[in-house]
Amino acid sequence: MQKPMLIFLFCLLLISLSNSISTELFLNYDGSCDVHYYDIPPALSVELPEDAVDVFMENSSSDYSLSFRTQSLTRKQGLLWSVDYVSPFDAELTVILPAGARLTQGIGEVSTKNGLIYLQKEILSGEALDVEYSLYAEKDEFPFSYILLVLLFAVIFLIYYFYSRKPYLKLEQRVSADEKKLEFFPETEKKIIKFLLSNNGVTQKKLEAGTSLPKSTLSRVLSSLEVKGFVERKKVGLSKKIFLSQSFIEQIKKEST
Repeated sequence: MQKPMLIFLFCLLLISLSNSISTELFLNYDGSCDVHYYDIPPALSVELPEDAVDVFMENSSSDYSLSFRTQSLTRKQGLLWSVDYVSPFDAELTVILPAGARLTQGIGEVSTKNGLIYLQKEILSGEALDVEYSLYAEKDEFPFSYILLVLLFAVIFLIYYFYSRKPYLKLEQRVSADEKKLEFFPETEKKIIKFLLSNNGVTQKKLEAGTSLPKSTLSRVLSSLEVKGFVERKKVGLSKKIFLSQSFIEQIKKEST
């Protein structure tokens, strides 16, 4: 009677040891997975993946622990990652997703700690893991698209600015090279026109500061130039701005050619 009882107790001991195994899968941003097995009975052996690196084993008197890193447990399609893991034994399983991950399909009990998602369940030997998650903050994808977008807007703005200023820059160069085109204008009108050649589309306040003309004189001369068709006032946003008229610009161009 004692021998069968000892065999029975020994079997119970083996079962309890096998049930106490803990498995931890720590998923990384690059798709690699850090695998940790704890409290493995000496009678059980673990087959390592072919690409396993950083393998570490620690033995004690009653069990051993094993850890390694592998790329073979995850696969990616677009922004969606899935885990291909089959448990080699019955174990308490914990899966830890990368920071910023969003779980789309999980297993067991789900919790969060320090910004990480934890999945926990009891897994049986030969049981496959069914976990899917997405990474909306991946370093190589998410910010890079925004950088391209910002660069695109910057290029568009520079092209627009260059071509919108080009006629006035050419006009300014022509007039500065041959100021005789303005010699018949009164001095006050000449000041205003020369300032607008390089600063077309300014407020009256800025024009006053740029020409150093008194406010009353500036208002009177602007009214005269407006009547002659040389300048025009346009409402831009909440303020009015002063421009050289298109007809005057065309006239200067013809005289400069």
